[in-house]
Amino acid sequence: MFTFFYDEESIFSFFRDICYNALIYQYWKRGNNMSLIIKLREAKNFTPNEIGAAKYIISHSDEVIRLSCTELAKKTYTSPATIIRLCKKIGIGGYQEFKVILATEINFFIKNSMEINKNNEIDKKDSISDIIDKISSLSIDSLKETKILTDKNVVKSVIDMINNAEILDLYGSGASHFVALDANYKFMRIGKVTATYALYDQQYVQAKNSNENHAAIIFSYSGETAEMIEIAKILTENKAKIITITKNSDNTLEKFADKSLYVTAKENLYRSAAIYSRISMLNVIDILYTAYFNLIYEKALEALGKTRISKTEVKL
Repeated sequence: MFTFFYDEESIFSFFRDICYNALIYQYWKRGNNMSLIIKLREAKNFTPNEIGAAKYIISHSDEVIRLSCTELAKKTYTSPATIIRLCKKIGIGGYQEFKVILATEINFFIKNSMEINKNNEIDKKDSISDIIDKISSLSIDSLKETKILTDKNVVKSVIDMINNAEILDLYGSGASHFVALDANYKFMRIGKVTATYALYDQQYVQAKNSNENHAAIIFSYSGETAEMIEIAKILTENKAKIITITKNSDNTLEKFADKSLYVTAKENLYRSAAIYSRISMLNVIDILYTAYFNLIYEKALEALGKTRISKTEVKL
């Protein structure tokens, strides 16, 4: 015979977690497979007032979970109606539900050593140690947040599209082209017929020659790269399957996609180097490659054996 003793705080925590999980389940069941906090930061289709409110919530998340809707409206110089509209835009029925899910996500971020409102700006006064810490920390956070944005059902659908296609075409310009090159080499090694080109005129011809037997992955962090949008239009006309990998916000490119995957990156769109977005995109490619490898496991192993280049075989 065992006797168990629970204090009031433990009992409260137990039932609180049950309620939180039930609300999270309902939130995800409605198709909200992305983090509330990330949605607020990306500000997809937000009005200026909603953007201001979202920024305040991210910067003062611990305070917000203790505020009423009216109090938050006053703090953000908006109205209760604006706060309710903001909740509905990110897939939440009301403000009380919003606070519970926000509190749960704050706890999730803390448990995973992720900061909600981390300063990602590199200052000219930063020391080498500061730069090492900032770049490493933000890269890790970008990977963690990209994991949150990655829907396993979409990944499965993308893998099926790749498997059913006779040819896998990969498109990207600038830094995104290097991601396309990485994907091209990985899939080529395990026997998939792939194609990718550096110059836009070559990519244009590549798209023109595509048909319903092609699947195309288009990489563009902003989703607004003019050349990639033109490529997507051509691919649509030729009935090729289109997969886009972009940031999680409203963008033109995803409108052409049969399936969309998203990355998060804490960097300015006008930065000189795509640091975090590149890392996040490479991570998505590694997920797709590994999942496809498992789907054709025996064939993939055989292909890897055939394409392995031994150092002893290389004669200089």
